[in-house]
Amino acid sequence: MWGFIKAHWIAYVIGLVVALAVGFGASYAFYVWGSSDIDHSTEFEETTTGSEEMGSADINSLG
Repeated sequence: MWGFIKAHWIAYVIGLVVALAVGFGASYAFYVWGSSDIDHSTEFEETTTGSEEMGSADINSLG
């Protein structure tokens, strides 16, 4: 087994570099997405309140 690893060590190094690049790239992408100035909860509230303003009456305003 050690002979196989010694013969193909360059493939293991390339795999390690690719795995690290993908891992750090994904973590950076989630960091950028998570730390954006966009508040996703207000976006949801705007879509739900927007549908209420388009036709359904408020119960309190009916008298």
